[in-house]
Amino acid sequence: MVDFICERARGLGLLVLPLVMLTLLVVGCDAPTPPVPDATLAITNVTLIDGANPEPQANMTVLVDGEQIVAVGPSSDVVPAEGTERLDGEGRFLIPGLWDMHVHLAMGEPEMDVDRQLDLHLAHGVVGVRDMGSDWQKVEALRQQLAEGVIQGPKIVSSGPFVNGPQAEQPGALPVANEAEARQAVRSLASMGVDFVKVQAGLSQESYQAVVDEARQLQLPVHGHIPDALTAMEVSAAGQRTIEHVSPAIASDGALFFSTSAKEDALRQELVDITAAQGSEGADRQALAIRNRTLQQDLIATYDEEKASRLFDALRANDTWVVPTLAWSRSYLPPDDTWTADLPLAVLPEATQQRWAGIYERFFVNATEEKLAGYQRIADGSLALVGNLHQAGVGLLAGTDSPSGYVIPGFSLHQELEMLVASGLSPGEALAAATTGPATLLGQLATRGTIEVGKVADLVLLTANPLQDIRHSRKIESVVLAGQVLARSRLDQLLAAPTP
Repeated sequence: MVDFICERARGLGLLVLPLVMLTLLVVGCDAPTPPVPDATLAITNVTLIDGANPEPQANMTVLVDGEQIVAVGPSSDVVPAEGTERLDGEGRFLIPGLWDMHVHLAMGEPEMDVDRQLDLHLAHGVVGVRDMGSDWQKVEALRQQLAEGVIQGPKIVSSGPFVNGPQAEQPGALPVANEAEARQAVRSLASMGVDFVKVQAGLSQESYQAVVDEARQLQLPVHGHIPDALTAMEVSAAGQRTIEHVSPAIASDGALFFSTSAKEDALRQELVDITAAQGSEGADRQALAIRNRTLQQDLIATYDEEKASRLFDALRANDTWVVPTLAWSRSYLPPDDTWTADLPLAVLPEATQQRWAGIYERFFVNATEEKLAGYQRIADGSLALVGNLHQAGVGLLAGTDSPSGYVIPGFSLHQELEMLVASGLSPGEALAAATTGPATLLGQLATRGTIEVGKVADLVLLTANPLQDIRHSRKIESVVLAGQVLARSRLDQLLAAPTP
């Protein structure tokens, strides 16, 4: 309309135009058309689910120059220059790249090479991972290769080895027995260059407080478990940024359930007693296993809504995030058609597949109906707890604890998103737990987590709308990693089964 008025004005003179048209002329006739930035990649005519706007935006174009997004707007306005590489987004949906916020790249799965894990993450749209305990030398070597462009893979933030109580030496853990050792462990981690400190359940109260204090002085965030000697309320008040896991499938990992139980003190003492008995010579393993299963069921059965509400208020006020790892807790149920119908076991090394089959045999083949029903109650209770955390406004992050039995790197993150939706999150909120949430926790929201000008071009192009069905997050056509397009053919290469 403005163009028409401008043309009429030039032919007839301004005085013949009404005042409204004159106003339009002042605003629009001589306004220069904004230049389209130079770009190396244009994603055209796509529906944008950008993480910044609540509704999808149709017919949009995103321009990328190098690693950075330089323009986002309607395709009618953002027209790339001739010769720009184009990715046709018509009929497709563009979301920010996904993050898995709880993995172990170099710990616990001996046949699963770390570079193989990166391939699997990337093939499933995972552009970043938070490593929660690994052999630091392996992780650091991998980060160096990524930085130098020797290999391609997701960005890695890592704790290096986690800090735990006294135990056998291993590459992924720093055992400490007192305050002095705890402080030295944190100083050692800082000198390595880790991104944060992870605490584990075996820390004493004295050692934990020393870790938190030393980390604060060295400006290192503290993430991790709730030590058995402390409550969720205490670690949140201490400034710990995350709490990992919700399921009490391993009793100490379900520490949030202790802090929401009407019988917290008695159940905590039972855990202490079981742990002490397990370490004694001649322990009756079968009897202890029964006691442990009873403890797990009691944690679910004694959930106290008023007590939980007070805890959730504190977590929200202290900006403490929870990483439920529901995909990991689901692995304690027998695989069924809904869970394993498309489980891509062939992408795993043969030795890993065989070991996981052994886990299945041990846990499920000879399990009693009572035992299986107990696992199901734990899974249902964990979903309910996550839903309650969400309703209370506690920040949730998507993490899987991969790789572990039937928790496949990359693939399991999409299972995690589905389980977050099953717990009560909307598909958009579940996506935020893997995009904007991670960027916020890590202090990177200025450069990651949404599709906006100035952000790193980490993107996933889908063939179906994940806001209609979160399972559509699996329908990946292309991944853009720091501006580089990985087409479906390349993603299939990354997924290709490893040679034995």
